[in-house]
Amino acid sequence: MNNINQFEKSLSKAILMIVALLGLLLTAVTTGNTFASEDTHMGEIHVMDAWVRAVPGNAPATAAFMTIGNMGKMDDALVKAETSLGKRVELHLSQMKNGMMEMNQVAEIALPKGGHAELKPGGYHVMIMGLTGPTKPGTEVEIKLTFRHAPPVTIKAVIKEGKPMEGKMGGGMQHNH
Repeated sequence: MNNINQFEKSLSKAILMIVALLGLLLTAVTTGNTFASEDTHMGEIHVMDAWVRAVPGNAPATAAFMTIGNMGKMDDALVKAETSLGKRVELHLSQMKNGMMEMNQVAEIALPKGGHAELKPGGYHVMIMGLTGPTKPGTEVEIKLTFRHAPPVTIKAVIKEGKPMEGKMGGGMQHNH
């Protein structure tokens, strides 16, 4: 009888140990700040529908798009993005000016409390320049997003064929810094 009680106690301890290890593993996975291209929830920041436009092999640049939600109690801003897909990464805004689509670098993209910012073709986007590899549709690329207040978040964005930019090109595209 004593051996049975010891066995039951040992088994109970082993089960508790396994449950504790699974809990630690789950915590480590969810706090690693790396997310797939589906919806991403990291604290107060939610990133949805992240994708990178596929471009021909000789193209010097591409762009990443997504929706970033700020569920926090204070305004925030996306201030930086990084990826190994490009040698240089900047935050940009494309908009029509004087009949031409103009693209300008911006210091940040505002994320109002309780609101969101939509990064989309023809608007705000993450510009990835000096491409270091191909942009093959269906593959994923990691992008680290840095915010003014919230901790950095690393997401995985799927590379896919994109629709042409919204709006008329007006005979040219102007790129300003």
